[in-house]
Amino acid sequence: MVIFSTYDSGSGTTPPEVATSYVTDAGTATPALNILNVLGGTGVDTAGAGDTITINSPSMLVTTYDVADSPGIWTKDSRTTYIRLIMWGGGGGGSSGRKGASAGTVSGGGGGGGGLFWTEGPESFFGATANFVVGAGGAGGASQTSDGGAQNVGTNGGNTTFGLSIAEGGTGGQASGTQSSVCVTPFFCGTAQSTSGAPTTSGGTSATNIGNVNLSVSGMATGGGSGGGTNTATERAGGTGGGILDSTGSNIVAPAAGGLESTGINGSNGATLTAINFLTGGLGGGGGGGYSVGAGGATTGGNGGNGSIPGGGGGGGGGGLNAVADSGPGGNGADGRIIVIEHFT
Repeated sequence: MVIFSTYDSGSGTTPPEVATSYVTDAGTATPALNILNVLGGTGVDTAGAGDTITINSPSMLVTTYDVADSPGIWTKDSRTTYIRLIMWGGGGGGSSGRKGASAGTVSGGGGGGGGLFWTEGPESFFGATANFVVGAGGAGGASQTSDGGAQNVGTNGGNTTFGLSIAEGGTGGQASGTQSSVCVTPFFCGTAQSTSGAPTTSGGTSATNIGNVNLSVSGMATGGGSGGGTNTATERAGGTGGGILDSTGSNIVAPAAGGLESTGINGSNGATLTAINFLTGGLGGGGGGGYSVGAGGATTGGNGGNGSIPGGGGGGGGGGLNAVADSGPGGNGADGRIIVIEHFT
């Protein structure tokens, strides 16, 4: 610490001596020309003008790990007294639609959102280091190009691990009439689970929209919406992905829209989250619309939208029509993420 004094020439007092050496964390410094440089350390910044130097020391350190950082080793800061750990598994990829006859073509199911794991406690609950892996998002199922061909299911998202803690990846979109759950072992999902859109039947009479997440209750990722089925008499829209709501039920982040042939057959991608939403799971993609009559220039069933990081599920692909249009591919699930918040006081 450097202490500055002032000298009043009219007071008759003796001015204080200015130090020529200073004790630092790394030894004793004797600056040339009596110039003292004060530099910030890890997580510390400095500012100053005139006779005042301000050293700002943060009260916490936030570290984010993405797939590009994985695998890796986390090291606890020496100043840490309390830790919050939040992590999401990778989102499941959406299934493609089926290629078949009109009003009989089943669409693709959306992928499940990645599982959420959240824990916190005194720094003594955590080791000095921890190995971590961030789960990658699952790939969406490829377009079905063969007449009468079934859906190509989506790939499961990868698990995210930190030490012994696990956030499981979301399951890939299914070709049956069931929804994909967020993960296999509910314990590793914390209290948060999301589902994906189930494939629609009978030419997509009703695509499955995904329930929204209430941010005041959970930070889980959402699943993707299902695709729309093929019907040459009536175009079928894809289902929406999940959105994020506040405690009053109003949208904080709107859900990804499903596609509709006449207005844009591809499902929308899940919205990219901003800093204000950084403790929230990602959003699932919208389902692709089903092929109908080629309105709006459509030549295939709609693509499922991609999920957003962290852990959003991919949307399901729209159905295709035999001898006319291939089915739409499923959207990709989003990668997971780890956030470590270390408190110093």
